[in-house]
Amino acid sequence: MSIHPDYQQFLQAKMKVAPATGFEVDDAEINPDLAPHCRAIVRWALAGGRRAIFAAFGLHKTSIQLELMRLVGKHFGGRRLIVLPLGVRHEFFDEARERFRGEFAIALQFVRRDEEITDEDVIYIANYESVRDGKIDPRQFIAISLDEAAILRGYGTKTYQTFLPLFEGVRFKFVATATPSPNRTKELIHYAGFLQVMDTGQALTRFFQRNSEQANELTLYPHKEDEFWLWVNSWAVFLQSPADLGFSDEGYVLPAVTVNWHEVETDHAAAGVDRDGQGIMFNDPGASVIHAARESASVSPLASRRWFNCSRRGQTSIACFGITWKTSAVRSRRLCQASARSSDHKTSRPTSRMPLGSRMGTFNISPRSRRCQVPAPIFRSIVGGRSSPASTPSSTTSFKPSTGSFGSVRSGPVG
Repeated sequence: MSIHPDYQQFLQAKMKVAPATGFEVDDAEINPDLAPHCRAIVRWALAGGRRAIFAAFGLHKTSIQLELMRLVGKHFGGRRLIVLPLGVRHEFFDEARERFRGEFAIALQFVRRDEEITDEDVIYIANYESVRDGKIDPRQFIAISLDEAAILRGYGTKTYQTFLPLFEGVRFKFVATATPSPNRTKELIHYAGFLQVMDTGQALTRFFQRNSEQANELTLYPHKEDEFWLWVNSWAVFLQSPADLGFSDEGYVLPAVTVNWHEVETDHAAAGVDRDGQGIMFNDPGASVIHAARESASVSPLASRRWFNCSRRGQTSIACFGITWKTSAVRSRRLCQASARSSDHKTSRPTSRMPLGSRMGTFNISPRSRRCQVPAPIFRSIVGGRSSPASTPSSTTSFKPSTGSFGSVRSGPVG
């Protein structure tokens, strides 16, 4: 049985989509230094006026937000604001210098309070705390964008409950995050509430049903799933790769991961038992100083040298990066008096700052010279307890064990 055309139109009219409250821009107006998929998102977001950009990491959300603010200022003037976590503000300044030049140049200014906002030709940047604590009034801006907007996904949080009325009525609103709803689908409706696409309460009753067997558990109505995602698609873009929008993903696909395995021989049969008499399956050198000393003694000098040589054979010293060795209490106290130094970066990290009982020696990599610096006590354990320069392997240089200085090991092939 076919559906009458009038009734079909009646049903379609009942489906919710986000209204378009923005303006159209020509391709020539958009910064040509932006990637093709970024230019398409900018044009779509400006046409909608209040939109969400859920693009994965590395897909240039920073550039997109800057271009949105630039074009709003070009067409309408007025003050514009980007709210972000304090630690990422430098990325916006770097991006502005790199991609926005010539006739597309923009001026950025980081502000902490209303008194610093005086110019309408500047794109202002502020951290979330300044806005949430009332130091900056968002209602003076014609356009705003929230970077790392996943902070909105918690309905009961102070930030969401404060931001919802603060930003109400702002003409152009955008949100950008790579993690919009890592826990539950319901989190998506909080962005819609902020963007004033649909009230969160209305969205809950329209699309979600309660689980009678588990409190605070909401799931989509089976017959509403298609309508829900059609509605979300009208105000949000989800992007994992430029290819999702029909553009080339060249340069965005990571190469395959290469894993290099290095084996340190140990006797797991000597793991012993715990305090309740249960056998321990594996040695755990991080459990205590006693376990660390026992594990250190169980690893033969030959196995240590074989692992160390294996990690350097035909490779650069990056194979050693991040490897740490637990030491005995005596070595820990001696190592505590030394400092880990890097000759290339002129930095120092006193190991005495580490809490007692968890001190360790660390391989320090020198990327430019391709050398691996090892604390002398650990170096002696690696080369089999040798303490004189004359007895060290040919690929090592001398060190001073009495002062806790560092032996230096070249990372070339082993002869």
